[in-house]
Amino acid sequence: MVLRFLKIMSTFALIVLIIPACSFYSGDKGGNSKNYTSLSDPDLQSGSRMYGSNQLSGIVIHNNKQLQYSRELSNKLTNIPGVRSAIVMLTELNAYTAILIDNSVTGTRGPKSQEETNHTGASFGTYDPHTLNQAVENWRLATGINNYETIQNQEDIAAPFKQKIATVLRLAKPQIESVFISANRDFINQLNSYAIESGWGDTTSDNHINEFNGTVNRLFGVPEAALKK
Repeated sequence: MVLRFLKIMSTFALIVLIIPACSFYSGDKGGNSKNYTSLSDPDLQSGSRMYGSNQLSGIVIHNNKQLQYSRELSNKLTNIPGVRSAIVMLTELNAYTAILIDNSVTGTRGPKSQEETNHTGASFGTYDPHTLNQAVENWRLATGINNYETIQNQEDIAAPFKQKIATVLRLAKPQIESVFISANRDFINQLNSYAIESGWGDTTSDNHINEFNGTVNRLFGVPEAALKK
């Protein structure tokens, strides 16, 4: 009887230990779906971060040879709370993701993030504030004149939010080696132009590979581990 009781208690203890680890990384909402800050910080759990480079220091070199828009993965990310729009570009190894953030949840941005939208009808960098010329090219997904948010630096997107995005991508495509995520306005618009050019189909954009590599080397050239304050 005692032995049976001990076995039951051991099983219960194991379940208790497993549940917190699974609640965030299972691919479903997990935790409080209205606030990402209620989820445990993945950077505090050794080896658990699923976004960014695995490098701990030095410069991360992005020397991609192939570039392809993924309609399937882009659509999957729009089901994540906090993601208004998403564009996923795949290379031979990695997934590069540009997201436009909505206000459906809180905790998507870090305390030091620099907002690129002022919510008053002004758009930083998309029109001339002196002439109030708001004509925006049709490839600009992120205009800055609505309530959808962009964040200048990728390290200022909240870690649990990035972890959620990376988890969804890896579950859908396990062969992805690294996932890089940005809400930078220029990056969103750059990837949107590639997607439009592809006809919103899963076609290659290899003719843009040099331009793309230049951009991602600027945005993601420093390892996430080194950015962690």
